[in-house]
Amino acid sequence: MRRALSGISVVELGGGIAASYCAKLLGDLGADVVKVEPPGGDALRRTAADPGRSRSGLVVHLNTSKRSVELSSDSLSDRRALEEMVAGCDLVIESRPGATLAAWGIDADRLVGQHPGPSVVHISGFGRTGPYRDYLWDDIVVQAASAAFLTQGSVGPVPLKLPRHVALYFVGHMAALAGTAAVMAVEAGQPSSLIDCAAVEVLASLPFRQAFLLGYQYRGRTPPPDDAAASTPTLIPTGVFPCADGYVALMSTTQQLQEMLQVLDDPDAKEAFARPDAFERPETKEVLDVAVYNWLLSRTRAEATALAQAAGWPLAGVYDAGEILEADHLHQRNYWVHSDDPELGSVDLPGPWCRLAEGGWALRSTAPAPGQHTAEVLAGLGHDAAPRRRPAAGAGSAGAGSPRAGSPRAESVGAATVEELTPDGGHERIAPGGLPAVAASAARPPLHGVRVLDLTVVWAGPYATMLLADLGAEVIRVENPFVLPPTTKGYHPRPVLTNPGMLGSLYGPARPGAPDRPWNRHAMNNSLARNKLSVTIDNRRPEGLELVMRLAERSDVLMDNFKANGLERIGIDVSELQRRNPRLVIVRLPPTGLTGDWAAYTGFGAQFDALSGLSAVCGHLGSDPTTTPATTYMDAASGPAGAMAVLAALRYRRATGRGQFVEISQSENVMSHLGEMFVDHQLGITAGRLGNRHERHAPQGLYPCAGPDRWVALTVPDDGTWRRLAGLLDEVEGADDPRFTDDPRFTDEPSRRLHHDELDRIISRWTARRDPIEAFHVLQAAGVPAGPLLDDPTLSNDPNLAERGWFRPLASADVGEHLHPGPAFTGLHLAWWRGSPTLGEDNEYVYKEILGVSDADYARYAKEHILATDYLQADGTPF
Repeated sequence: MRRALSGISVVELGGGIAASYCAKLLGDLGADVVKVEPPGGDALRRTAADPGRSRSGLVVHLNTSKRSVELSSDSLSDRRALEEMVAGCDLVIESRPGATLAAWGIDADRLVGQHPGPSVVHISGFGRTGPYRDYLWDDIVVQAASAAFLTQGSVGPVPLKLPRHVALYFVGHMAALAGTAAVMAVEAGQPSSLIDCAAVEVLASLPFRQAFLLGYQYRGRTPPPDDAAASTPTLIPTGVFPCADGYVALMSTTQQLQEMLQVLDDPDAKEAFARPDAFERPETKEVLDVAVYNWLLSRTRAEATALAQAAGWPLAGVYDAGEILEADHLHQRNYWVHSDDPELGSVDLPGPWCRLAEGGWALRSTAPAPGQHTAEVLAGLGHDAAPRRRPAAGAGSAGAGSPRAGSPRAESVGAATVEELTPDGGHERIAPGGLPAVAASAARPPLHGVRVLDLTVVWAGPYATMLLADLGAEVIRVENPFVLPPTTKGYHPRPVLTNPGMLGSLYGPARPGAPDRPWNRHAMNNSLARNKLSVTIDNRRPEGLELVMRLAERSDVLMDNFKANGLERIGIDVSELQRRNPRLVIVRLPPTGLTGDWAAYTGFGAQFDALSGLSAVCGHLGSDPTTTPATTYMDAASGPAGAMAVLAALRYRRATGRGQFVEISQSENVMSHLGEMFVDHQLGITAGRLGNRHERHAPQGLYPCAGPDRWVALTVPDDGTWRRLAGLLDEVEGADDPRFTDDPRFTDEPSRRLHHDELDRIISRWTARRDPIEAFHVLQAAGVPAGPLLDDPTLSNDPNLAERGWFRPLASADVGEHLHPGPAFTGLHLAWWRGSPTLGEDNEYVYKEILGVSDADYARYAKEHILATDYLQADGTPF
């Protein structure tokens, strides 16, 4: 059966979670993945709780749809076999340190750049280049060095890393997106690529990181004002709260205030908010907290959720792994995939992170034993003398458009001069028509010629479409001039910022001579809108809705991230879209899917993380669930998931000529990033809150350095690393026994875990005498994976990112030119031509050139406020 990635051959060299998940994603969508392991299996095989087993939750979850071969880099015949495998594949996945082509004597730089030829995805902590390129890394190290730690809200005095291994899964998902794009570029006539996927840069591109990094640039590279830093206790309840039988997660904005007050039905709360100074009076929060706690403590999770969701107040229960495995919603959606594992027995594995109507996800085989397919794969070698296969006739670009010369907007937005620009220095428009295959000599981004109709909101969807725009798609953001999105453009079109708070501190300065339009200057929006176009259409009116449908007729992809009935509520029928454009790829990213008990739930990522199991394990060791910080991880994880699903569906369309419908349940995608937790639970291993510790590495943590709020992260994955760290700790003055290397309390990992608290105190005494950057370099020089906990200023001045040129200038019409966080990966030709468009900046191009609207009709649409470049009040006058 043909699948989206059928015909793609992948060699997985990289050990570790990120590389393994990258390969799993490709294999589950149809690629032929061969996992190369050293004799005895890779390091993940040693994560089993039972030393006699080679299979753990991680192994079983991460290695579906793969074949395994055992090869030794010390064997000449094995080296030759690998060279032949690599020469005949489409993609190699490698991970530094160790699991790289270089370790096998193969020069990746010489391997790529051919057509046809294999591409390489290189996953590392700090990148292939730069002063930190050889530094050791792990999850906690790159989270610290990318400023991805959670520091706001109820975290407490010690910052907190994202839980379990989700950050590494995120890196793997981004690497899979890049690898898929590289393969598709070769199929369209481009040379192969060497993708540089640095985990620090991937994590620094998380939506909340991008927003705050851009906000730092907008403020002239100064920290937020003190009142913003101190404004974390929000008036509207946000976080995890107790109820009668457990906990619920709340995440609201002022948009849901009336719904909340309706549900609470508390006269004191209603009276408090009836006052004109309600948001300035501290008494308001006190009254509201009493009302919320009283209401919740008298209701179960199910009761509270049903009442709140029925009224539109975002609220959801907090569930652990066992409860999620039993949840009716997921069984109604047939999410779990039953497996009879040869070692573990009967287990349910996480199901699809995306659901394509045709050629989609399938768990084609369970995790192989180490070397299970060595004989089979080696027997197939020696038959690659024939020329490598060429793209199928007519494969060409995935797009339906043809390139147009010129760039009407490039000059006005100050396109940056970097290597990812298209050859003419700007971004080319697309007109209807067939796009021929791109000549190998023409450097084009992989999605050049693809048009995306972007109906997405908040962070999850806009992040996905930004990644598509980076890959060269023409992304047209449809915005309603009567509907201001408060979570990304400010709570009011013209806010009074006497006490701006954190969100208010993210407004950029108005460019001299530009109109005063604050909604065009907010970093929450602008950080995820680069390389996009903006058109305004009041789609609440029949004529406006028809304009959207006509635009869909002329597009390759339509994406939204509304809840299940979101498209229908604005009048868009999927079957009508498919009738009018059979080649259209429709990608929907509802929070919890389109079917099942939870499908109608409304809310935000921080609240839906509770339904995926993430909130239950996010917190310091032994902490109460009410201290759970708002993570917004679901928003972040949806970005590469949505973009990769688009690429998969477009590649399937190349082969079949058919568009299709794609569903991505954002919460199910997060469950895949937690996959081993659900397998382990069935094996009797209960996941808990570990804070900054690790289930196997010991010690691991975030340790205080000289100066206030300055920290360094380190991890000890094995006994050899411990001996190197112990050599440094022997310098600690006043220690009971200066010979830590030989201390029986710390000789092996179980002993170190047992005495973790004591190790934390010893390490803290060592780090407290040092600057975090000094400690970072000293630890790395000794062979200990470590990283400083950076913030916006230190990350923006990081010498490794500076040498790699990661921060790059982009300009927007209303805010001017500023340095922006760079792309999540490099090595492909990527678009980098404009900052965020202003509201409706591309109206004329979209209406007149794409839709063919006459000048007279365009003027009428403007007069009737179907289109505008300001946000409008109900009577049509600008705010």
